[in-house]
Amino acid sequence: SWLDRDVRLDSVPEDADKEKTPMRRGRNHVIEPKAVIDGQAIVVTWKESRVGEGDKVVYYIKSRNSYDGGRSWEPEIVLRKSDRIFFSDNLVLHNNVIYFLGQENNTGITGYRSVDMGRTWEAIDALQGSGATVNSQLKVIGNGGYLYAVYTAEKSGEKSKIFFASFSCSEGKWNGPVRLDRKRYDLTKSVNPDIAVLQNGTIVAAWEDYRDIRPNIYINF
Repeated sequence: SWLDRDVRLDSVPEDADKEKTPMRRGRNHVIEPKAVIDGQAIVVTWKESRVGEGDKVVYYIKSRNSYDGGRSWEPEIVLRKSDRIFFSDNLVLHNNVIYFLGQENNTGITGYRSVDMGRTWEAIDALQGSGATVNSQLKVIGNGGYLYAVYTAEKSGEKSKIFFASFSCSEGKWNGPVRLDRKRYDLTKSVNPDIAVLQNGTIVAAWEDYRDIRPNIYINF
């Protein structure tokens, strides 16, 4: 069953002006909520943008947490405030740690993690080399002591490619990236990757590949 009322998690800015459009000064634009649950703990994240001084857009990542099954909610927490867009984000709970990972414009694949169910967050360094491409369609899955990620990488003048990387949860470091869609000629694009882990620990990646002009599905493991 569902509650007989909706619960709004994002707050109304103190200087909000209802006569202005969402992207005008003093208004917030809130998108793409994500949630993880562990017992009675619920952590919800979202992205928010606001137009501030000089009509400059400021981008936030925020969260709110409940530790009683949603009956009450803690105040907002700001994970990130920047002039750079953050997108293709994933919220993953693995081994009692929450990871928020995505692509930061001009930085690469990066993010945050929380070891106390969203009460505090620490930054994760960017995946080496990922700042040279525009990365999207990021998929992240956890298994054992690692997070595994696949994503589509684009670069001006080149066709999009599929890459894989892993993150050591104990060391807090990335390994990779490694290209998956190996072709004789780089004349066609690859997109829409996905990832899974078998019971024996084998990592499986699949994607849409245009090496034969028409799209086909390729897999690697």
